[in-house]
Parts: sequence; structure tokens; C-alpha cells
Amino acid sequence: DPSNRDPAYARTHLRTLCDDRARAGSSQGGSENASFPLGRRRAVLEADTAALLARIAVIDGAGFCSFERKALAAAEPDLARRALARILVTISGAVYAPRGARLDRLLGALTGAEGYAARTLAGCRIVPYRGEILVCREPAAARERVVITRAGAYRWDNRFTLHVARNDLGSGVALEINRLGRNGWAQLTAAEPRLRATPIPQPVRLTLPAVFAGGQLVAAPHLEFGAVSAASAQGFVAVAAFAPTIPLAGPVFGVV
Repeated sequence: DPSNRDPAYARTHLRTLCDDRARAGSSQGGSENASFPLGRRRAVLEADTAALLARIAVIDGAGFCSFERKALAAAEPDLARRALARILVTISGAVYAPRGARLDRLLGALTGAEGYAARTLAGCRIVPYRGEILVCREPAAARERVVITRAGAYRWDNRFTLHVARNDLGSGVALEINRLGRNGWAQLTAAEPRLRATPIPQPVRLTLPAVFAGGQLVAAPHLEFGAVSAASAQGFVAVAAFAPTIPLAGPVFGVV
């Protein structure tokens, strides 16, 4: 990438400075001296990536992120790559961010002049949506099932924490957390047709956490749906919070 050698960028100056200091440290025989500039460079890149994400991206409590293609394309290539990888690792709930040729191809498609078609990478869908790019969980990847045994907090898909409170724990009804999916969405809209108009984007809806009892939808917290009148779920309450394993950009970034 020619921009890596462009002195107009602060990161180019920083890289040169770090290389010079690393060589100086090596000549003095001190590995601890060489580690300082490398650590400093990483800190600067992390800060620059966080600043870019704070400027161009919006993350939603329903577990998705949106940004403008032009904003990503206008960023320095290495920062754009790091920002895209961070979005994917946050939305997927993974521990490690994607890298390599597949990430580069996705970035090239997003920042290219031609139109963009939906793709998948690292357990995420990256789709054009209302003039922006929307990154959400791939439904097939969100397949974890978590059995609810008592009131308390439950982690699901490494992305959400569900706080569950029930007053019928002795009823023997088996409850589990799973993605809403097509079956859950059909049950939900049949019971509450008004929820078809939810502002949550269509690509996101099937990936939302939901609570089921024997295949019957009991609750969909993000859609404020709960079968509190059913005998099998009397007094059931569930609240879901988006809490990914890797946050988008630390304390400088909030979830709306």
C-alpha cells in the first residue's frame, strides 16, 4: 500500500520513529527498549481506530452496526481495515477478529466505486440497507441454545446477556434461549401483528435472542413481547442487553 510510505500521514512518521528507536534499542542489546516504541505504535493505532469508529459507525442495542460506505472509503486504508475487522468481531461475538485475504476482499468491495452486494464473513452479514452498510449476525451462525434453569443472568451467543426472572420455577416447563428465527417471527407476528412494523431492520430480526418453551415463543425482549398470560410462563420476565465479548472501541463508544 503506497500510503504506508506517505509522510503526510502521522502513522507513517510514527512507524519510522518506532523503527528507528527499535534499531537503537537492538544496538544497545536491550529488548525492553525495543518493546516500548512497538507498544506505543499499537496504542496510537488503537486510538486512531477508535476515533474512526466513533466518527463513522453507529452500534445498536439489538446487536447490529451501521456505517456509510463513503465514510469508510475516505479513511486511511490500514485504519479502515482495522475498523472493519473490529466491527465484525464485535457483532459476531468472536474472540479474534478476521484478517487476511477475505477481509481485504470485503474491504475492497465496500470501498470500491461499483455497487455493493450482500456478503457474509466471520459469522456476520454485511448488507446494503437504506443507503448505508448494515453489519448483523448471520442467522445460521447464531445457533446456540441455552437452557434456563433458574432466575438469573444468562449469556447467549457471546453477544447478549439475558436477565431472567420467573415466579413459576417449580412448574417443570423447560425454557431455552435461542435465536428468534423464522418460526419465532411467525409466532410473534401472528400474536402481535403490529410488531411487523418494528424499526429493527429486517436482516436483524431473525437473529434476536428469544425464549421458547417446547418450540412455543415465550418472550422476545427486544420486541417487548412476552406471553405473561400463558400458564407455562406465568410471571415470566426477560430483559436482554447487547454485551459483546469484544466492544467496538472501548469506553469512547456507546450503545444506543
